[in-house]
Amino acid sequence: MSNFSGTADDNGRKFHKFDGHKKNFQKSGERSRSRFENHKDKEHAAGFRERNEGRQERPARFGDDKRFERNERNGRNDRAKRERISPKQADLLEVCDLDRGIIKLIAKRAKVIERMIQYKSLDAVTEKSIRTSWEQNTNKYCPDPKISRELYLLVQSIKAVDETDYDHAYNLAPLPIPVQVDLQAPASVRLARFYMMLAAASGQKTCMKNLALTDSLIHLIKSLNVLGGDLWFENNGTVFSRESKGLQRGSDKIIHVGSDEQSLWICLALCLGLPYHLKITGENQLCKIDFAPVAKFLAQFNARLVQVIPASEGLPIRIEASGMISETIRIPAALPMDFVFALILASPFWESAVTFDMSEYYQELQKDDEKLRAWNTNLEDILDCIALCRLPVAMQENSISTRHEPVRIPEEIALASDGELCASFFLLPAFTSGSVSLKGQWNGRGQQKYLAQIMDFAGLEFSVQGNAATAKGVSGNARKNSIPPCNKATSALLALWAKVNGQDMNLAQSNKDCPLTASFLAHLGYTEDLERGEDLYDPFMAPGAEWAVAYALAAYLRPRVKLVNPNILNDYYPFFWRMYNTLPNPSIDKAERKDDTPKPRRVIAQGVYADLPKPLSSDDD
Repeated sequence: MSNFSGTADDNGRKFHKFDGHKKNFQKSGERSRSRFENHKDKEHAAGFRERNEGRQERPARFGDDKRFERNERNGRNDRAKRERISPKQADLLEVCDLDRGIIKLIAKRAKVIERMIQYKSLDAVTEKSIRTSWEQNTNKYCPDPKISRELYLLVQSIKAVDETDYDHAYNLAPLPIPVQVDLQAPASVRLARFYMMLAAASGQKTCMKNLALTDSLIHLIKSLNVLGGDLWFENNGTVFSRESKGLQRGSDKIIHVGSDEQSLWICLALCLGLPYHLKITGENQLCKIDFAPVAKFLAQFNARLVQVIPASEGLPIRIEASGMISETIRIPAALPMDFVFALILASPFWESAVTFDMSEYYQELQKDDEKLRAWNTNLEDILDCIALCRLPVAMQENSISTRHEPVRIPEEIALASDGELCASFFLLPAFTSGSVSLKGQWNGRGQQKYLAQIMDFAGLEFSVQGNAATAKGVSGNARKNSIPPCNKATSALLALWAKVNGQDMNLAQSNKDCPLTASFLAHLGYTEDLERGEDLYDPFMAPGAEWAVAYALAAYLRPRVKLVNPNILNDYYPFFWRMYNTLPNPSIDKAERKDDTPKPRRVIAQGVYADLPKPLSSDDD
C-alpha cells in the first residue's frame, strides 16, 4: 500500500497534485465571465441605442407639452438649479419640496377617505381607529396634544381635488353683449330656515315657495322632523309643513345638520328650554367651531354641552338640557349672531317665559361698524318674521322679553327674495349694459336698502313695481367713491370694477389684509392696491360660494379666466351656471330634449311560424 495522494498517467508515471490549481481555475472562470458580461453589455447598449433611435423617430403625442410644463411646475428640475445656488437657497428649496410632498400625501389621504365614505366603509369604529392611530403616531413628534388634535381636524376637513380638475377647469368667457334678464328671483334661504323652525316647533300647516333646494336645506328639514316637525319638500322648490305635535321633550335623539352653521344654531336653540338629550353631528366644515363660549353660556339654562370626541372643539356634540332656565338670560358678547336670533325666535316655544339681557352684546356691537350694520339689517328681517307669525316677543332698549303663548303661522308664507344673491344678478348691466328684472317679494326693509345702496354705487337705475324689481343702465358708470356695506367678495369685485373704469378706488384696510381678497385679485392680474400686476394663469379655487359668483362676474373684466370648483355653488344656488351660460337672454328652465328620430313601429311578422304537420297515421310508412 502506498500513501501517495497524487495521480498517474497511462505509463504509470506519478505526479503530485498542484495546490494552486483551484485558484487558477477560479481566475480563469472569472476572466471568462467578465468577457461574457462585457459582450452582453455591448449587445445591451447596441439594443438600447436602437430603441432610442426608434423612440426619437415617433411623432409627438398630444399633451407632451402639457406634461413637460407640469413636470417643470412640480419642481422636478430643481437638481440642476441647486448646483448653482447657495446652501441657504438649497435648504429653502428642500423645504419647499418637502411641503409639496406633504400636500400630495394629504390629497391622497383625502381621496381614500372620500372613497371610504362613498362605499360606506367609514363607520364610527373605523373613524375612531383612524383618530387613535393618528394620536399614537403624532405623540412621538408633537408633545402638545392640542396641536395634534387641531391638525387632525384640519387634515380631515380637506377635500380631495384631482390634478385633472386644474387641467379641465371651468372656463369663464361670457359674451360682452347687453343683457336682457327676466327671471324668478330666488327666495331667501336664511329666512326660510327661521320660518321652518317656527312651523316645526308649532306643528302648524304652512308652505313656502321658490326655494333653492340645497343639501344643507334638506338636512335641516330632516333634523326638524326629528325634533317634532312634519316637513317635506317638492322638486319645484316648495316646502310644506303638515299639522303635528310640534316641539316636545325628547331623549336619545340624533340629528345631522349638514354643513350650514345657521341650521346648527336653530336646532340647538329649540332644545334648550325643555328637558332634552340630543346628539348633533355635521360635516367637516362644522368640526372647527369653537364651542367654548357656548358651553359657558349654557350654564344659565342648567344645560351641559359635552364633546363626543374628548378634548376637541367642534362637532359632534351632545346636549343635556334640564328645562329649568333662569328668568333672565344674559347674552354674552362672544355668541354668534345667528345663535342670538335663533334664541329669540325659539323662546316662545319653551316651557317658561324668559327675558334676554342684551346690554353686554349691544356694547360689543358698537365697537365694530361692520357687525353693527349686519345686526341692524338682519334684525329688520327678524322683526318682520315676529310680526307675521304674531310671536309674543317684546323689544325693549337693552332687553328682549318673550312669553309662552300659542303662535299663529300663516298657511302660506311669501318669502322675501334673497338680496345678496339677487345683487349679483342686478350688477350684470354694470358690466355689459342692459336690464335685469327679477320677480319676487321685495317688501323687506333691509332688503331694499341693501340693494339700493349697491345699485346707486354702480350707477344703475333701480326700481320696484309690484312684485318685480328692475335694474338697468350703462356699463362703467360709477357714481360714488365709497363702497357700500356688503360681503368681502362683492366689495373686492366692485372696487376692481370701479378701478378698471377709471375711478380712484381703494379697498378698505380690513379687506386688504384678507388673504382671500389678495388671492382673488391676484388670479385676475391685480395687486391689493388694485394696480396691474403679474398675470397668473393658474385656475382659481373659490374658498366660498360668494367668491365663485364674484369671480364669474369679474370674467367680464378679464375674460378667459378659469375656476376649479364651480360645483361649490350647488349648495348656494344650483341654477346659477344654467343662468350664466345662457346669457344675454338667460333661462333657468331645463331645456327639453327633442327627439326627431322616428319611433319604431310595431311589425307583425307573418309566415314565420308555419302550421304544424299533421300527425302520421299508422298506415303511412
